[in-house]
Amino acid sequence: MNHKRRKRLSSRIIPRGIIHDTYQMFHKFYKTEVSSSIVLLASAIIALTWANSALSHTYFSLFETQFTISLGSFHLSKPISCWVNDGLRARAGSHATLAGVLLAVAIPARSKIDPKAFITDSLSILESFQQSAPPDDTIFLNKQCSNAISSLEENCAQVEPLLQRWERELHHRVAFVVIPLFALVNSGVNLLQAGLSALTNSISLGIITASSLANLVVLHSSLG
Repeated sequence: MNHKRRKRLSSRIIPRGIIHDTYQMFHKFYKTEVSSSIVLLASAIIALTWANSALSHTYFSLFETQFTISLGSFHLSKPISCWVNDGLRARAGSHATLAGVLLAVAIPARSKIDPKAFITDSLSILESFQQSAPPDDTIFLNKQCSNAISSLEENCAQVEPLLQRWERELHHRVAFVVIPLFALVNSGVNLLQAGLSALTNSISLGIITASSLANLVVLHSSLG
């Protein structure tokens, strides 16, 4: 009785429709191509605003804080900014570049099965699932349906090349975490210390203009 009462109370505080609409809105934004650019731009604006506010000392002191990893006699201590730049971006010179190229070459770029064979096998699996599916709406499926689902998952894993799968799985992590974090750490420039003349020279104006035009093109292509 108390559980039902708490459930009704929670539904009154946060209606299910609002939760569902919020999730759908977030999911739609997450799947939009331009969303990662918006997050990146927001990170840069936050860093620039933070570095030029009354709390600018907290910005610079935070990312200059030493972070240490110790394992027995091994100690590695670097500022947080170095961990972000060297760790997430893997900016450790030519060795990291060569290692990345060699790793990319070693990853299979071909699928294990032919796309036509994938279509034929998948249709056969789906037909088996349809024939074995129970007529009524039950909570659990039978063994034949479970086997069909497992076979279909394995079939999908074999038709997608490993390189393409890794790229798909890592895309959102890089676009929404790694690159915005890198921008947050490195975009905080104190304009008073750097001098406003740094923003008004021809190189800076060219970069700002090109970046603005590129963002407008991306936004127009995504909405159109």
